[in-house]
Amino acid sequence: ALLAAVLAAMLVVGSALVAEPAGAVQPNGHDGRLVSGTSPVPWTPNVQDGYVSAFAEMGDTIIVGGNFTGVRAPGSSTTISRRHLFAFQRSTGAISSVFVPTVNSEVTAIEPTGDGRTVWIAGGFTTLNGQSTSRLAKVDVTTGQKVTSFAPPSFNGRVHDIQLRGGRLFVEGRFTTVGGQPHTLVAAVDPTTGVLDPAVK
Repeated sequence: ALLAAVLAAMLVVGSALVAEPAGAVQPNGHDGRLVSGTSPVPWTPNVQDGYVSAFAEMGDTIIVGGNFTGVRAPGSSTTISRRHLFAFQRSTGAISSVFVPTVNSEVTAIEPTGDGRTVWIAGGFTTLNGQSTSRLAKVDVTTGQKVTSFAPPSFNGRVHDIQLRGGRLFVEGRFTTVGGQPHTLVAAVDPTTGVLDPAVK
């Protein structure tokens, strides 16, 4: 429910622009509105350009990814430079000044690793904090630094989604090779080391 409120506060949905299919089932109890009449929380940060495409929640921290270059704290008129990735405190909306990783392109997916400290990020980026990083990485949320023990192979196209299932980190996207080996649209890596799983093609 919190992430839904965050999404509603940060993103404006142009529902009037979407044609409704004939015979579509109508939701009840919302008076024709996309969200309920209860106002979203007013203290979420505001992304100033581009769009948001990924969220992850870790305790009192929300990590946000997408294709943007600036964000404003709630009630502020000052734009803070944040490219494609930032974090804020869930309870106050305060933008983190510690988690400031630099990626050179869109972040499309964020997944907590489960250790309470790190997340996997994926997207179209090829560098992270100035280091060559091909579209998949593990990042320390408390420092914003890349976790170098997770070293996945390079993907030759954008990664759209990542999911941890059965001890594997599944990767989906518009790629045809992974680490120079043929893998079309889907692959899997070891969630700890990033080593490619040859059984998934």
